Amino acid sequence: MIVLAVATACFGDGGGSHKSYMIYICSKGVFCMKKTVCTLLAIMLAMLSGCANSNEEVDKNIDQANAAGGSVVINNNGYLDNFDYYALSEKTGVKISVTDYMEDEFFLKILAGDSDVDIYFIRPANILQLSEKGIYYPFESQSISDFNDSCFDYISEFCDVDGKTVYMPVNSSFAAILMPKAAIEETGMTSSDIEFLDGYFSFARSYQGDRIAFTNGALLFMDLEDQYQHFYCDFANGKFDYMTPEYLNLYEKMLSGYLRYAQEPGAPEGFMHNISGISSNSNYALMTYGSYWDYSSFNEKNDGTDIVDATGPSSFFDKWRAFPVPKISSKITQNNVSATYAMINPYSNNKEAAVKVLEEIAANYYDYAGYYNRFSFMFEDRSAYPEHYRPDSEIFGDFFNIAANGFVFPYQVLTSHPDIEEYQNGRATLEEAVAMYQREVEIWLNE
Repeated sequence: MIVLAVATACFGDGGGSHKSYMIYICSKGVFCMKKTVCTLLAIMLAMLSGCANSNEEVDKNIDQANAAGGSVVINNNGYLDNFDYYALSEKTGVKISVTDYMEDEFFLKILAGDSDVDIYFIRPANILQLSEKGIYYPFESQSISDFNDSCFDYISEFCDVDGKTVYMPVNSSFAAILMPKAAIEETGMTSSDIEFLDGYFSFARSYQGDRIAFTNGALLFMDLEDQYQHFYCDFANGKFDYMTPEYLNLYEKMLSGYLRYAQEPGAPEGFMHNISGISSNSNYALMTYGSYWDYSSFNEKNDGTDIVDATGPSSFFDKWRAFPVPKISSKITQNNVSATYAMINPYSNNKEAAVKVLEEIAANYYDYAGYYNRFSFMFEDRSAYPEHYRPDSEIFGDFFNIAANGFVFPYQVLTSHPDIEEYQNGRATLEEAVAMYQREVEIWLNE
């Protein structure tokens, strides 16, 4: 039996609340585990949660349809359709059971040498930690090596350790600034107008028409903060400084009142903080913030009637263009891309079968790709993308070009940012708030 687990972390809800974020700051391959009641409760809930019913239902369905191929149990906390495990099991003849562990549990298990999970899906921050500790298993598979080589270099560079193939990319994702073609024609906007953050805001604020700029400020801030941390900080050597003009400008522009409270009285006109229904309508939006898989929510009537085929509403592919997330300075030369990788547990007793499953994914990726993978931009050859991407559309070219000039931030720097609430409620000045965050990061790195 092959068991797969997805290492997860707790993020904010994207609606402007930063209180719910869990915090992990990892550098130098050291795992930092926050000793809070919330984390302990989360682990207990994960182990004791009532997932049996859903597992039994999946198991029952698979057994009935594929008794000869074995049983598959899926318990993925929202990642149910990462891959079609039923089809994988049927094709390979390998019994596949899917479970899920939180990040703390994942590290406790891997450090303890547990063998009950055979394949883990992990992030680059995990790769740095495990590789430095020597916890990995080389694939010794030419087909997986070839698959890795087909990906963009900045994605595949995380796959090898000491010249051996150890990891395999399974997903990449990123957001972009989306703008209706009609709005581009109306304003005469060019990509250089919104290349940098100040220009992005200047363009939106100077617009005089009826369209609305949907900023989705919380997620955009996190994206821009990753820019800063990748190009301005040296976490590998424990060096970072947030008290700089670039970060102070980012913090003020993204977190001051007109974005945080853009739907409240007194906020500048033309901004809305959260994505709403009309943000995906090319007749109303000036710009919005989203990913390629958001295509399913883009239509002109917002009632699902704009469907032209199984790939989704035509308005996304026909009426929109995409631009890179604005840069905070000229020092930023690439676009932030998230990636997920597969690794075989070096303590697994089923390594041969695990390699077989990953080789099948590598050979026929889109045959098994679930919702979040089917619009993953990993491959450097444009012809590798199937028809459901609409590779002949302009917006495909936009997203492909953004992906081609990407970077993967190899550290996990997630913070509750209590400084943000202090700043936005007037209890801290800009400098005081950023200094508070600086101290928070220092505390985490030294825990």
